Amino acid sequence: MFVLSAGAYLWFLGSLRSVLMRAEGDTGTLSTIACGAGTVSVALQMILQCFQVAVAAAASGLLERDVVALFGRLLWALSVVAYVPMGVMLGAVAAVSFAHRAVPLWLAWFSVVASLAHFVMTCGLVVESGPLVPGGAMTYVLYAIALLWLIATTTLMVFGVRRDHIQIQQVGHDEAQSNRGR
Repeated sequence: MFVLSAGAYLWFLGSLRSVLMRAEGDTGTLSTIACGAGTVSVALQMILQCFQVAVAAAASGLLERDVVALFGRLLWALSVVAYVPMGVMLGAVAAVSFAHRAVPLWLAWFSVVASLAHFVMTCGLVVESGPLVPGGAMTYVLYAIALLWLIATTTLMVFGVRRDHIQIQQVGHDEAQSNRGR
């Protein structure tokens, strides 16, 4: 399921880049950074899934306990390292949004919060106890922020595109009506 969702996330990133590029124009540097950083994060998550599937597919009792523990730490490290490019992506989205109004101001600020949440989650690599350790309470809160950002952004992109399309159709319809009256 997680592997399949990576494909959907890549599609989302391409769509997000289009939205950002329309607003940013010019060379689209920040839009490209956002898409590239998001893609790196997805790639790291897919590598994580490969290791997870390998451990799950191994016959029970085949792997030593220490090897399983090592894989567990590797999976956690890959997950946490993937937060860095995602934080960069969210920061680039915020920058384009503040500079060029790519998304509403509230979502630009939410992008800043989500970006900071991703960078805070990277502390999980170095802490040995507390709310940021694997499975710690804060990891769930910070992950929820990222999930809410994704839902809000996707909803805005889907319904924003439809609204623009409806407005374009309405303008075309109104122009056709006025031309008929002449």
